[in-house]
Amino acid sequence: QQPRRLICFERVYLEMSSSDSEGESEKGAILKQRLQMFKSRRLTKLTEQKLVCQIIMEQDYLEYIGLAEELLARGWKIITTGLQTSHTDQDLDNNANNEILFPNVQWCSYSKAAWEAVMTGQLITNHYYMRSGIIRKSDLAVLLQTKYHDTMPKSHVGHLSSQIHKKEFIQLIHELVCDDKIWILKPGDSSNANDMHIFNQSTVGKVVEILISTSRESWKVQKYIERPLLSSGVKFHLRAWVLAVGNLKVFLHEQVIALMASKSYNLDDLEDLCVHASNHSVQERAGVQCPTSYLLQDLTEHVDSIPDIQEFNEDGKAEKVKVGGPWSTKIWQQLSKIVRRVFDCASELKHFSRVFKPLPCSFELFGMDAMVDEDGKVWLLEFNCDPDLKVFDAQWQHV
Repeated sequence: QQPRRLICFERVYLEMSSSDSEGESEKGAILKQRLQMFKSRRLTKLTEQKLVCQIIMEQDYLEYIGLAEELLARGWKIITTGLQTSHTDQDLDNNANNEILFPNVQWCSYSKAAWEAVMTGQLITNHYYMRSGIIRKSDLAVLLQTKYHDTMPKSHVGHLSSQIHKKEFIQLIHELVCDDKIWILKPGDSSNANDMHIFNQSTVGKVVEILISTSRESWKVQKYIERPLLSSGVKFHLRAWVLAVGNLKVFLHEQVIALMASKSYNLDDLEDLCVHASNHSVQERAGVQCPTSYLLQDLTEHVDSIPDIQEFNEDGKAEKVKVGGPWSTKIWQQLSKIVRRVFDCASELKHFSRVFKPLPCSFELFGMDAMVDEDGKVWLLEFNCDPDLKVFDAQWQHV
């Protein structure tokens, strides 16, 4: 922040030195020289200044991903408070015994981010201030249906802020199940399959009872993928990691994990989430050991069939295309296309600036969940903030 202020002051002083008075010109020249010397000295100090990361997160999470160790290995200093006195180095002017460390980067939970410092360019943090349009299920569905309606399974969003809205949403649900199709009801702002309900015409009554008694306002009902691609007879979904940086670069990790459900797939019991959900959190809540997961690149050895990959145009019409590379590469390319679509909508639609706003001093890691159907089409399920990296089995630690 100081060099920026210095540049502003220097411009003012240089304008003052343009006076026709010889005395004023001389003073201006001396002042300019002093400013240049001070700026040079200041930049030298900044070069010598330690890179400091403030980490405020759960200890087990830190130990798992090895964040602190990796930063230390690259010459960073780690602090766990806003300021920390180091007893190992002298300060930049060599006139004190201790060094006061101010963080350059803050790695913490969203609620602990120093947003004022981030907004003024003094600190980089691992979150975007506005990103609910991506991480909230209801907002993401609305975001994509305006431009890329075939990216997610067909979805309807309900905001039950009044009894009238609740009644209208319940009426919609009754209409959706008339053709005996299967749907999923999810809260618009939850994760880990909490309060997720799968239903059809015969079980819609339970869902209606939940909506009548709920105090939640945001809900999403989504078409259930009834013909998913299976692995040894069980469902799976893909977890991919997406990194957004600044304003705005987006990266998709080359390694993708396939997470398996714990029970064989069938449509006889829609209430058993161990059949229909492959989230590790679902298995843990049920007291079931999490099944083995696979890397996408190895998935061809474990899926029950390898469908021809189809490319879908913007009208939703399927066209078979020749895509170079192995089958897993074709799946990854579809994931990459989904990521581009999400951030294309989030950054371009002006009326969505309130739910996603890129910031130059922010970056964020998202977990993207997707599912492959029997035709080889990849469907986006959701984006999650603060993704749990523990979905990696011990054998995938190197990833």
